[in-house]
Amino acid sequence: MKIKDAQRLKINPKDYSPMKLFSKRIRLLLWMLFLFFLSINKTWSHDIRLPDYFKEEETSSYPFYLNFKLNQDFSAGIRLPTKTAGKYQVVLGTNTNVSSNFISLFKISLNGEGHKELPFQISKPSKQGRIFSIINFSIQEGDAYRNDYVDFRVSVIADKMKSLRSKQITHFHGNFLELGFRKID
Repeated sequence: MKIKDAQRLKINPKDYSPMKLFSKRIRLLLWMLFLFFLSINKTWSHDIRLPDYFKEEETSSYPFYLNFKLNQDFSAGIRLPTKTAGKYQVVLGTNTNVSSNFISLFKISLNGEGHKELPFQISKPSKQGRIFSIINFSIQEGDAYRNDYVDFRVSVIADKMKSLRSKQITHFHGNFLELGFRKID
């Protein structure tokens, strides 16, 4: 800004000197950096522990979440990260409320190092809702592929689909399969 322009506008030119503007920019930058570092959340996905009120509520509340459109020949293979030994949980649900007997339409397998079938327990939720199956399993040192992941496979059992009534098949096709995964200990 020229001095004559500043005098005409009755502005003190010293207030807008290049050094003063430069120091204001530095102060603004420092404030932005200060606020940025205050707002950083250093939570990693394997550190997340969900409160009890999330249990058996919705699959989408889990830190690792996927959904798939269901059809009669549905099959999915998912690599689940299991970098540390411990207990893990997979929940299966839908976008609408279904009976816990819905799990009988699916074949589930869990494979680790050397394609070894890993043991798991399937339980049904305590109430009818969007989650129809809870699958718990443990990983010991050497169970997971390269101590990094396990393969979770889920597929529709075609013979069981044939035994459904047309209304049940329509309901099945109108749903999405939702999968949630987390470490529980």
